Amino acid sequence: RSRAYLVRARALLMKGENDEAMADLEQAVKLDPENAEAWAMRAEGKEKQGDLEGALEDYTKAIRLDPKQPRYLMRRASIHEVQEETESAIADMTAAIELDPDNAAAYSQRAEVQEYLAKGIADYDRALELQPEDDEWWAARADLKRQNEDYDGATADYDAALRLKPEDETYLEVRERVAEERESS
Repeated sequence: RSRAYLVRARALLMKGENDEAMADLEQAVKLDPENAEAWAMRAEGKEKQGDLEGALEDYTKAIRLDPKQPRYLMRRASIHEVQEETESAIADMTAAIELDPDNAAAYSQRAEVQEYLAKGIADYDRALELQPEDDEWWAARADLKRQNEDYDGATADYDAALRLKPEDETYLEVRERVAEERESS
């Protein structure tokens, strides 16, 4: 019976009917408190309602019940990131990567947080190795290289982004600024 509540709750969440979805998720958790997916979905609903502390608690419960699910760790990491709990976010993303080392999104997500710690380039390297067709990740890595005054590397990455998305004027403009910065340094 809890499965029916979960299916309906997922549909309601997708339609933006959060209050109705939350009622179904409360029933699902009550009927099957050992169902990690029910806890994770309820966490998602709480997150959409802005209850980040409640969402963290529910994701933590889901992780306890199903510690091999990297998606729960990544979602909890996102909340830690919003709350500026950088070390907790990185720990969760690292755990997700350990569970699924071919998850390009996990590397990219961890790189975004680690940008502030100047360690993100290695994670973008891995994300791009796994999913080289993502122009935004090329541009993000280029931004990090630019911040580290690696102008040649930044230019090469912007070129890669432009090959994937040649109509993107922003990439072209920033690439030109990188060339100017290189000349003035």
